[in-house]
Amino acid sequence: HAMPSLNLRPALLALAATAGLLAVGCASMTTRTQTAMLLDQELAGPQRTEADRARDAWRHPKETLLFFGLRPEMTVVEITPGAGWYMKVIAPLLREQGRYIAALPATGEGQIAERQLQQFKALVAEWPAKLGKAEVAPFLPGQPIAPDGTADMVLTFRNIHNWMSRDFQAVAPKAMFDALKPGGILGVVEHRGNAAIE
Repeated sequence: HAMPSLNLRPALLALAATAGLLAVGCASMTTRTQTAMLLDQELAGPQRTEADRARDAWRHPKETLLFFGLRPEMTVVEITPGAGWYMKVIAPLLREQGRYIAALPATGEGQIAERQLQQFKALVAEWPAKLGKAEVAPFLPGQPIAPDGTADMVLTFRNIHNWMSRDFQAVAPKAMFDALKPGGILGVVEHRGNAAIE
């Protein structure tokens, strides 16, 4: 009996605490068109490798981030950014007017946590002008990823399946919800599998 193969096309989900997305109505917000132009600049930036750009055709970063409503003046928490594929786009976009926070497991939480922290530090050291204002917050059960009600957006890319294997899926959403402002946006990208093949 053959195992079904996984199709790694991402499934997108955007959740908003209110239908109106309160931040969109603010007069000082950058428009979607302005944000799109700024995203184009960061997607073409030197901090992104050719391998990063090669994945754009499948991951659709510009479309994904615009769909979630990202704007340069937001406070955004990215949950476990890994090798920084999205961080290299989001953190530079936010560096002048906004705030980027990478929620990472703390030192001492195992080899994966250590590797993620080292990847983050290495990226920031390599691109200080682009990523130097990026911040780190702990991502551990029972600890806040940002002060309650301060994040405009919390993003997680291809992480939920990992949390499910570690029984972390029950506590991670609470930390994300607590960090969000009223009307804040939780953006989730996750793998999607093919239907079972008989």
